[in-house]
Amino acid sequence: MKKLVLLGDSIRLFGYGTVIQDLLPEYEIYQPEENCRFAKYLLRLCFELKEQIENADVIHFNAGLWDTCALFDDGIPFSSIEEYKETIHRVAEILKRY
Repeated sequence: MKKLVLLGDSIRLFGYGTVIQDLLPEYEIYQPEENCRFAKYLLRLCFELKEQIENADVIHFNAGLWDTCALFDDGIPFSSIEEYKETIHRVAEILKRY
């Protein structure tokens, strides 16, 4: 059986992650129960969930909404574009090794 890993924020948790098993019954689906939140949180989870992620046939990940929002109501995005890009590239490189 092929393995699909879903990592991501609330779009996954409350959206496509709830129906994916019915849509792809030929896949073993792994996704964490928690919201993967912002990019650096996802980066941390890549290490914490290594055993569950390794040897997947497909890894789908998303993060970004938290990074681009002004979470503290001060008009400043939580992460700069440069910080977000660097973190997402790190996540992608780690996942490719898995």
